[in-house]
Amino acid sequence: GLLMNVRMVNAVFEDANTATCPPGFDPEANTAAFAAMIPDFPSPSVPWWAVVGSALFSMLIGMIFGILPASKAANLTPIDALRYE
Repeated sequence: GLLMNVRMVNAVFEDANTATCPPGFDPEANTAAFAAMIPDFPSPSVPWWAVVGSALFSMLIGMIFGILPASKAANLTPIDALRYE
């Protein structure tokens, strides 16, 4: 996000027109200086246990909300099931 903003500002001043470009403005140096000020963040990664846990949790929720209505419907007589439809 922030680096994109710097690149957008640089794009405004990258024209060859000396009347609109500030004297001595170097867009590449500006971007490099800004990128050097950003701290080194670790690369984003998802641990394996989070992937397995989320898959198990979603399967549990799917089974609970799939089995409960099915068991209620299985206990109804066909006449009662058609009456509420």
